[in-house]
Amino acid sequence: MIKDGTRMKRWITFGMSQYRTPGFSDTSRQMTQAFVGPKAYVEPPKPFSSWRTLDGTVVNWTVQQEGQTDILVPPLPIPSKLDLFRTGLKWQARRLDQVLRNRWGSAWRDETIVYVTNWTPQFQPLIQRLGPKHLVFDVVDDVLSFPYGFQRDRVLSSWRQLAAQASVVTTVSKHLQRKSVEELQVAAVHVLPNGVDADRFMNPTGRRPIEFDEPQSTVRVGFAGTLNHWIDFQSIQTLARSFPHVSFYFMGRIGHFGSSATEQAYEDAFSEPNVHYMGTVDYDELPDVLHQMDILLLPRKLNDASAASNPLKLYEYLAVGKPIVTSGVPIPDDMVPYVYAVKDGSGIVRAFEQALSECDSPSEALTKARQNIALQNTWRHRVDEMVQLCMNH
Repeated sequence: MIKDGTRMKRWITFGMSQYRTPGFSDTSRQMTQAFVGPKAYVEPPKPFSSWRTLDGTVVNWTVQQEGQTDILVPPLPIPSKLDLFRTGLKWQARRLDQVLRNRWGSAWRDETIVYVTNWTPQFQPLIQRLGPKHLVFDVVDDVLSFPYGFQRDRVLSSWRQLAAQASVVTTVSKHLQRKSVEELQVAAVHVLPNGVDADRFMNPTGRRPIEFDEPQSTVRVGFAGTLNHWIDFQSIQTLARSFPHVSFYFMGRIGHFGSSATEQAYEDAFSEPNVHYMGTVDYDELPDVLHQMDILLLPRKLNDASAASNPLKLYEYLAVGKPIVTSGVPIPDDMVPYVYAVKDGSGIVRAFEQALSECDSPSEALTKARQNIALQNTWRHRVDEMVQLCMNH
């Protein structure tokens, strides 16, 4: 338990991606932005190939500023096989500690939450050396079920060390909670669902980032997110063929498909004449783009990754307020009445027909109900709950 009178004044994130990565957002950046107060964002190490062009500093951390956030860029990485005595790691930790002391004082650990997700086990040795007092380890995805070729034993070892060091272990779903207790060998894992910047997605600027070459009466369906291994491309093709008068717009990065069959399903779906790939959309423009749509779509395969998920995109869609069609995604109980959800792709045509019916007879009550759920699940709310868990530890 933190002693009376002490509160969490600062926040450090060990990030999942570079802070200024365009075209998408992630939990680590959203949590950082939601914290009110001084904060720092530690970017992931650069690849070893950066040594070829000396793309970075050899020894020192680079500090950049964006608003109240200090962006801390690590020095060039040292392969562990060349750092047998961990001299380079110890030096990096000391230099990072010195950067934080210079900015926040020698007692920075006392009132600072250090936050890391299970996407970045490579940070574990550095965090161990840094020795934070209030570490939060957040399990945001069933990472090992993704087809990315992770070294399972090595990743699990890093996770378990982070969980053992952490004051609090959190996760985004009950499915992941059960799995994390077993995998991480810890007694307590707290469920904190994902969040949304509700004000941003509820209140578009009124710009029209996309100009459509089609009649205004055309029903527009939008998807925003990464197109990868867990997207149900066969369902997309089924919808496109079942509703040829509807236009389907997909915005986001092309990710890792995981198999040639999934890549072929992607190519087949996007060969349909009413399926349109729009590329990446600036995250600042995304609310305006989603408000240009009539229905919002989240079609995922029914697999372990989806079963464990609590998609950020679902909360953003709720904040927009438009009809939502999902497959393969577990829907929290309070959202069930407001999402046209099916267990797998076999029922997605019927769910889509229900969404179309709502388009024909729009319901202001449904729109407000969706947005009210978003307002109850903001990133600021999630940060506050996490801070309180640390305070109670």
